[in-house]
Amino acid sequence: MLIERDEIGMIPVLRASTKQMTSADFLPLDEARSHILEQGRSALLVDLSGVRKITKSGIGALAEFATSFPHGFLSGFVAPPSRIAETISGSPLGSLIPLFSSQAQAIDTQAFRRHRLAGTRAVVLCAGAGSRMAPLTRTTPKPMLDFLGKPILEHILDHLGSFGIRDILLNPGHNGHVIHQHFTNPRTRNLFFLNEGRKTGGIWQAEPLGSASTLARFFHRHSAFTDDFFVLCGDALIDLDLAAMHDLHRRTGAMITIAARRVPRSETHKYGMIATGADGRITAFQEKPQPDQACSDLASTGVYLMNPALFDLVEDTPGQDIGTDLLPLLLKQGVPLHAYDSAFSWTDIGCGRDLASALFKALDQGVPGASPTGHQIRPGLWAAEGARISPEARIDGACYVGRNAIIEKDAHIEGPAVIGDNCHIEGQSLIRNSVLFPETYVRARAWVDRMIASGGWAVAHEYADGKPRSAAPLERVGPLPRPAEPPQTTRIMRAGGAK
Repeated sequence: MLIERDEIGMIPVLRASTKQMTSADFLPLDEARSHILEQGRSALLVDLSGVRKITKSGIGALAEFATSFPHGFLSGFVAPPSRIAETISGSPLGSLIPLFSSQAQAIDTQAFRRHRLAGTRAVVLCAGAGSRMAPLTRTTPKPMLDFLGKPILEHILDHLGSFGIRDILLNPGHNGHVIHQHFTNPRTRNLFFLNEGRKTGGIWQAEPLGSASTLARFFHRHSAFTDDFFVLCGDALIDLDLAAMHDLHRRTGAMITIAARRVPRSETHKYGMIATGADGRITAFQEKPQPDQACSDLASTGVYLMNPALFDLVEDTPGQDIGTDLLPLLLKQGVPLHAYDSAFSWTDIGCGRDLASALFKALDQGVPGASPTGHQIRPGLWAAEGARISPEARIDGACYVGRNAIIEKDAHIEGPAVIGDNCHIEGQSLIRNSVLFPETYVRARAWVDRMIASGGWAVAHEYADGKPRSAAPLERVGPLPRPAEPPQTTRIMRAGGAK
């Protein structure tokens, strides 16, 4: 038997050329298996569409092949003619041979989806100061801002992991120690840090490089890239089909493929805008142009798929940015750049208003892949582990209550609202259409209306558009006292419904 090989993303597809499958076909399959394992792949498919007859020994060969992989490896057999599928399914060994009617059916399963880009690396840029998000980013990097139970960055890494991408490179910069502290136990991920800052006298000092310079340093000093790799911004939530983007990138032979979305013309000043030809090749790039000067309404989402060969043109020097330096340089030199223009959810979180809008939208289950964590007490009300809500508190509308937060008797919350971890809300207070940062103490008779608030500052989210704004603390709202005393209330309802 001869075996032809193709790939779907990073999943090899073996096509059996034999018309009649017997035990003799195990050897070429096994040789192909060994080669695939040597390449570090973690899944494969065997296309049986050309098989017209299969013997009992042939079924045995497929069963032995399917069970010969190490733990965690995924295999499947696709597109068998109906007669072959019936013969295999009716065999005592049939349960050992995973069959799929087509390649599309196989790769759309959650199990194979998690392997489509296994071995691919990704850079998540997280060094920025997040100045448009101030004062929210005074002590927290923007990617580490909580989003319904876990940081924005965690949501991004989870999305990468859903495609099998577990080799992640991060560049902690502004308040970078917060990122290091959070990822002390990376679990199933392989994290590599290129610090753009350092601790001096116990205080973290940021030393920004520039996004393109970060990539160049990863390549030139650490040999981090040997194949195509993804680059994402750490402040945007996406449900982008990374495998489909990878397929397009390989077909076009682009040096860089950029995931792009249409935006209103009035918002072009917020994004890098691109123009393309009919074939999707990028012909122009503008960094945050005014609406009347924009070359198109197609915005870069800050998600790139790059070929490491581009670093032949990029030196390891600081101060280089992807949008203002790298992309114009490549366009000028005629390097092929393509846009991946497809329907996907993209929630850009650039300022406080964006964050509040995204949180409230997610409470209504409108942000794919970023639903609230914790226990759903009733439709629209979620409580994370350890949250305590008095049954005599009034909560109307959608609301998320963070870990170990306390809401006392006679407190009133009108959603949408987000109550951060360890917040404490006393009775006779009102929280309306607001976001409370973790460890905020709201005293009795406080009024928090349409705000993003913490113990030390508060801003009206409607006006938190990235421009400098006053951020004075609210009356009767402050930091959580240390140590916090438990409230003198009865019948506290814990997350999960226990009293």
